[in-house]
Amino acid sequence: MFQSSNLLISKIYPEEIKLPKEAMNLHFQDADIREVFRLFALKSGINIIYGDEVKGTITIHLDNVPFDQALNTVLTLRGLTYQTVGTNILRILTPEMLTLERAKAITFTKIYPLNYAKADEVKTQLDAIRTAEGRKGITNVDTRTNSLIITDTPEGLESAEKLIKELDKKPYQVMIEAKMVDVKLNDLDELGISWAYKEGDTAVAQQTVYPAGVGTSGQQIVQGENLEVSAKLTTPASGAIFSFGRVTDRLRLEAKLGALITEGKTKVLATPRVATLNNKEAKILIDDKIPYKTTTVGTGGVSQENWQFLEAGVKLTVTPTVNEARQIILKVKPEVSVPTGGGGGVPPQVGTREAEVTVMVNNNETLVIGGLIRETDITNLEKIPFLGELPLLGTLFKYRSDSKSRSELLVFLR
Repeated sequence: MFQSSNLLISKIYPEEIKLPKEAMNLHFQDADIREVFRLFALKSGINIIYGDEVKGTITIHLDNVPFDQALNTVLTLRGLTYQTVGTNILRILTPEMLTLERAKAITFTKIYPLNYAKADEVKTQLDAIRTAEGRKGITNVDTRTNSLIITDTPEGLESAEKLIKELDKKPYQVMIEAKMVDVKLNDLDELGISWAYKEGDTAVAQQTVYPAGVGTSGQQIVQGENLEVSAKLTTPASGAIFSFGRVTDRLRLEAKLGALITEGKTKVLATPRVATLNNKEAKILIDDKIPYKTTTVGTGGVSQENWQFLEAGVKLTVTPTVNEARQIILKVKPEVSVPTGGGGGVPPQVGTREAEVTVMVNNNETLVIGGLIRETDITNLEKIPFLGELPLLGTLFKYRSDSKSRSELLVFLR
């Protein structure tokens, strides 16, 4: 379908006749439009027919222009369109004649049950194409059976069937396995995570959600470069929030994780799985309900204590898109909320860190999300039994040490 201004050039059976693409020269001065079409017929070997409504003159000068483009240019200049009849006949007519013939055409009604696509979404596409082609068919939706009820000409029904066949295809189903691991920072580099993408991969341009306005440019990584998709965090106060990388040797990762778990250096927090369809959002939520007490004063000055619960934890929102090469484009939004403050009847606040990124991975490849740094204050108290409990003198028999433990939450998506 070609369109210029308000003129519509429509091909009813575009796959049954293919216009030549050989270059041609076209030079006419005030020539009869029918003589021009005769030249097109001689050049292409296609039979071209037209009615009495096709008339007038044309002035045109084209050099080294493909046949199909030259024909469409002439049709556009004279306000004409065409129909293909069979496999070797081209009928030239005016859009008004085409609309009139379609209005007089006998219509039929046919029901098309859909297996995978939503009927109302397909109806929107059918209506848009029908309007663009100047047809007046009607499409209704039966939501109970997810079917389309189409009333149209044989031409319109055939066009609808072709579109339905393309849209009503079985979607890919994607199984997403997540593993959330708490790793001590000193042991992080032993996991074999490549925080820099290899040659040929592309970092996709994104904007961070928080802090706002921090963008990364999408560009191709060429040989000899070591482009970091995101710098690994070193302190909780770093400007970046999340870092993304990949595991190039999954077997080594599993072996090293197992060893670190055995040594008590790593803790697997959760290993959820979720299945979703292509282009459909999936959510993985692991949270805690943190209780806190509130006090309300009612009539008469009577106070009443109530327990409330605050949700905090890790939430992952993942939307997969499978391309023709069976690579998976993941739109990932990690969000971590941690309670802060509160106590003494004051409700705690929740500090939330979130980001949004789009990356491409191969099937069965592991994507790593890092940067969730947690710093914990550790206090060790050692004392001599009984003597350490004595008032005043007890401090002489106690030993207290304060230290900090820093760990990073890693999320593995496969």
